[in-house]
Amino acid sequence: MGGAVRVAAPAVPPAFAIATAAATAPPRRPHTTPAPPRR
Repeated sequence: MGGAVRVAAPAVPPAFAIATAAATAPPRRPHTTPAPPRR
């Protein structure tokens, strides 16, 4: 579906594109993402 998203991206407002990217991409927030165990 990547092609459809790329084609629709310029047609939709930037807010929707950002929301879609955020939903597709994994959360990069430190408080949301569990920290890896340090040995």
